[in-house]
Amino acid sequence: MKNIDLHKEYSNFLENDNEPASDSVKLSYEEMRAGFESYLCAVEEHMWINGFKYAMKLMEGKGNDRI
Repeated sequence: MKNIDLHKEYSNFLENDNEPASDSVKLSYEEMRAGFESYLCAVEEHMWINGFKYAMKLMEGKGNDRI
């Protein structure tokens, strides 16, 4: 059996035989990206609100010496 350089063949494939992704793959990627962006925004908002509530508790209950 002949030895094949897989790295060379992979490069050849990418340069010559690789077809662009289908529209359904591109659409799915955009939907996934938008969903992840929405998730990150929700996490950021959640953390900001909880941090603000925590700071307000410190200000109300313990006086200003802790902040």
